[in-house]
Amino acid sequence: MDESGNLLHKWKADYAPRGGGGRAQCRDKDCLERFDQGGVTTIEKGCLRIGRRVLMEQDRDGGTANISFMWHHARCIFNTFLRARKLTRVLESEFDIEGFSSLQHEDQETIRKLIAGIEKPSNARFNTGENQPAQTPAKRANDSAPHLTMPSAEKKRKMDPNYAEVTTGQRVWTFFRCLPKDVPGAAALPPGAAGVAVKSEKPELAMIREEPTAGNIIIQFESDEHEKERIELYQSKRHKRIRGWLRFPRLFEGRKQRVPMSWLQLKRNPPALCGCKIQAWGHECPCGIACGRGRTVQVWGVGDTAA
Repeated sequence: MDESGNLLHKWKADYAPRGGGGRAQCRDKDCLERFDQGGVTTIEKGCLRIGRRVLMEQDRDGGTANISFMWHHARCIFNTFLRARKLTRVLESEFDIEGFSSLQHEDQETIRKLIAGIEKPSNARFNTGENQPAQTPAKRANDSAPHLTMPSAEKKRKMDPNYAEVTTGQRVWTFFRCLPKDVPGAAALPPGAAGVAVKSEKPELAMIREEPTAGNIIIQFESDEHEKERIELYQSKRHKRIRGWLRFPRLFEGRKQRVPMSWLQLKRNPPALCGCKIQAWGHECPCGIACGRGRTVQVWGVGDTAA
């Protein structure tokens, strides 16, 4: 209730009218907007905010009690509800919010989804309002050193979402082209025959043979002869101690394919070549860890044939 005894809404929504030193601070300790604001939790001018009315108790000097607002970013207040106790009052309807009808239609729909639990606060996005620019303003250029502000060709290439650092001879997990299972006689046909090759269901280990060009890259897989030999050794009891070594391909002298860069599973690390941190064939290990697999032919797949 206000001083006149009128019933007030618990929450109020509007667009922040001020900027600069008069900006309100988001009261959510886990503010979601601080990541995009350089760690600052201020509510910028034009941003949608929701305030919770709080009755401030009478002070010791006999002053009258008053009502104040605890402002939050629109999605931050729903973030606080996720950590609230069961008895804590939360937003249950759009009619609980004062000024809801004056908000933009897109923001109203987003709030309805948050109340219904259809959308999570971390994924919600609101309009910036009439007073807020549509995009974050660009940083001011340094006139004294313009070469420091202009991105280089290498940086632009790395900013490309399709860019990935790969090198020739690198082992990677990748999907490959194969025949669909429902094609009659698919097992007897070579890969990619009759133009019906499709993307495989699971990735396999392969080696990069050429640098990527036009979004594609050439990779080479294990040959059928090496795969047969490796599986026979893996299943034999005599080579039980090196089963972990025989589990994955080590020699890549089989078929080659040109596949899109997006098929490469670069986030999945290939199996280790040995127990040393230097993952290379036939290397000398200055780190002090014994690594005989890189220089001996006593282990399958290692030695002159794999160098």
